[in-house]
Amino acid sequence: MKRLKDAIHALMMLAFLAGLTGYAPAEAAQKNDEKPNYAISDLTVTSQKRTENIQEIPMSITSLTGEDLTDSGTVDLWDVTRMSPNVYLSNNAIENIIVIRGIAPFNMSLYPACGVYVDDIPMPLQHQHNPDLYDIKRVEILRGPQGTLYGRNSESGVINIVTRQPGNKLSGNLLGEIGFYDTGHGDIPLYRGQVNLNAPIIQDKLAFRIAGQWHASNGFMENTFSDTDDAARYDNKNLRGIFRWTPNENWDVSAILDGEKGDNGDGQYRYIKGPLKTPRHIINYNDSDGYWDREGSGQALRVKYDGPSFNFTSITGRRSFDTKYYQDLDLGPSPFGYSDMDYNTDSLNQEFRLASKEDGGPLKWLGGVFLFNEDSDANVNFAAYMQEHKADWTNEGAAMFGQLTYTLFEKLHLTGGLRLDYTKGSGNKTYTLMGRSNNFSQDFDNTELLPKVAVSYDATENIMPYASISRGYLSGGFAYATAQNKQSFVYDPEYSMNYEMGIKTNWFDNRLTANLALFRVNMTDRQIYQQVPGAAAIVRVVENAGEAHSQGVEFELRAKPAQGLEFSAGFGLIQAEVDEWKKKQANPLTGRTQLVDLSGKKLPNVPSYTFNIGAMYRHSTGFFGRVDLNGIGEIYNDAENTSDLKADAYELVNLALGYETELFTFTLWSKNLFDQEYYNRLNSWVGGGVIGIDGEPRSVGLTVTYRF
Repeated sequence: MKRLKDAIHALMMLAFLAGLTGYAPAEAAQKNDEKPNYAISDLTVTSQKRTENIQEIPMSITSLTGEDLTDSGTVDLWDVTRMSPNVYLSNNAIENIIVIRGIAPFNMSLYPACGVYVDDIPMPLQHQHNPDLYDIKRVEILRGPQGTLYGRNSESGVINIVTRQPGNKLSGNLLGEIGFYDTGHGDIPLYRGQVNLNAPIIQDKLAFRIAGQWHASNGFMENTFSDTDDAARYDNKNLRGIFRWTPNENWDVSAILDGEKGDNGDGQYRYIKGPLKTPRHIINYNDSDGYWDREGSGQALRVKYDGPSFNFTSITGRRSFDTKYYQDLDLGPSPFGYSDMDYNTDSLNQEFRLASKEDGGPLKWLGGVFLFNEDSDANVNFAAYMQEHKADWTNEGAAMFGQLTYTLFEKLHLTGGLRLDYTKGSGNKTYTLMGRSNNFSQDFDNTELLPKVAVSYDATENIMPYASISRGYLSGGFAYATAQNKQSFVYDPEYSMNYEMGIKTNWFDNRLTANLALFRVNMTDRQIYQQVPGAAAIVRVVENAGEAHSQGVEFELRAKPAQGLEFSAGFGLIQAEVDEWKKKQANPLTGRTQLVDLSGKKLPNVPSYTFNIGAMYRHSTGFFGRVDLNGIGEIYNDAENTSDLKADAYELVNLALGYETELFTFTLWSKNLFDQEYYNRLNSWVGGGVIGIDGEPRSVGLTVTYRF
């Protein structure tokens, strides 16, 4: 491994020197004849359920193309969130909490505040919200509530992932990657392989595309108790196949099949403070058999019809997901016990849409119906506390929605939308404590009106100010892992109202785009996850007990000042605070319940700022280089804002140098180039210690891609 490390370092230096001297093999010269094009290509998105130019949408949106993702070395959604202002992914072995504009679900919630969609099919659980990204055409990030078009669980925003679709040209690529994590206990290899193939079956009528990826490593955590270095291992496999049928110019039908399987270790948390403290990337678990496994599959049918006076779309999707988790409960060397969890969900959804033609005049309209059904079950076992939670539940619902935009004087655009969203749930649970069981059931139903209004004005051909108001909500649900009786089994929805004003601009013949947005979000009926006063630490409840707000600014820029050179930047600043929440807790002296006023406290899991700066240069000889700087502000990890659970601000630098020909691309890269120490999550734990998840150390690697 040392030889591999030295070789990669030497190759990186060689590539850098070659780039400075302009040396390149002759076969790269095919790029020399290309005509200069400094303009930024128009970015089209479909997140508003029609194809639109991102600069014409009155909303704060980030769009990343497949080329952006490849150039920046993006492999999953965690990487994506680092390139969008006021977006942050707080993840551990079982949770992927996406935080947009300060809005996040409570810990242990199954349901997200941010909707994640792949080809218009929802991924309903937050366990699914850090998917591996491969063969991607585009990722769109919508900031602010998206209730009108997306309904429940889009309270903070939506991330829309669009995959590459089959076409008429026989093509494909193979990718191989090898690298290592540079840890204090050695260099740990990492591997990635990717393949995709596009094959026309009947020219202009029927085509097929298949894509897959494998990504694996022993990880960067060592367990000194068992003397193993695979405590945080990952071994993820993904496969997707798409058949596309276009019998004529009016019809477009796609059948999509996909599957995923992950075999991962749970050894991520280590003690940061306290008597069980261990060094960076080192744990000391007596139970070294922990795991976090997941398996999922999806099937979808998309039908599009472009009629003479309207467009019709039907999207049918089914998704199955199963995740299992086993953990040393005290995260230390004592034989304290373990916890294990098992979740299963099968979801089915159907959406029908009608929309006006793109050139239909001053009125653009869209309307639809959405239906869904989710069957879930969970088994949560806290063996050390002799507690077991078994639950099963069904959520189903329907919605009608519509949105229209009318243009006055060819400059003033007025948008209004409304969604009627209905959900009902039915759940059963068995709670067992020290061998004694309590069985109970509970139902709920909920109806919501989710409006949106927006106005935008084409002040010039290149400047568009706008303002909007929108409402979103995070659905209620069942406290599958905490409820001990019927009264605490169901919790209610929480809501958000987003007020936004901004401006979108193009400059210098479309060589520079600069967008600015100001926002305020009011959150009510906040879902709170808290300990029962006087009870064991494992006894917690979910309540609707809080109100909060967030307000801030977002700025994004993209520029092409010269041929082959491109800059991108984003900055988000946010103030996210509790307005009203009196938390119940036990007085340490009397044991009696008391109320602690948390008004004015910072919301947990919300960075005070985020920024990203990227520079990409492609030389006509085939050499290229990219550097990215990402920054995350300080984060409080608990509602009380205790100093021990405050994560400091940090910055990460990623670097890539490479050479490309018509058929091959060679990329030498490093992530977290300066080996910055940071934490993905901090928590208090059993016995009064503080635990945390270390961020990834420096990694270095070589990626080779072959295209045909």
